[in-house]
Amino acid sequence: SRPWLVSVTMAGDAEAIVGDALRSVEGLVDACLLLDTGITDRTIEVAREVAGDRLVVRSFPWIGDFSAARNAALAEAAALVESPVVEAAGFEEWLRNAE
Repeated sequence: SRPWLVSVTMAGDAEAIVGDALRSVEGLVDACLLLDTGITDRTIEVAREVAGDRLVVRSFPWIGDFSAARNAALAEAAALVESPVVEAAGFEEWLRNAE
């Protein structure tokens, strides 16, 4: 079955923060979409260590246009999910799990 809730992360070289960002949605999402906008470091490997088989990686070459990358990421997320609702959050908007 297709996922209902997908986190969307757009990243260039973000190995230092991608793990924490994905951990913040761990247990809340069915899949984690990582849009590769030109990753050259270990971002994908770190994301896979955290998200495991829930990680979906798609590529979109960085063209200097944030909105183009965001729109590509949202289109990829919409193609993955059964629900038509999409919510966008950036690294600065990490979800905090209630304890």
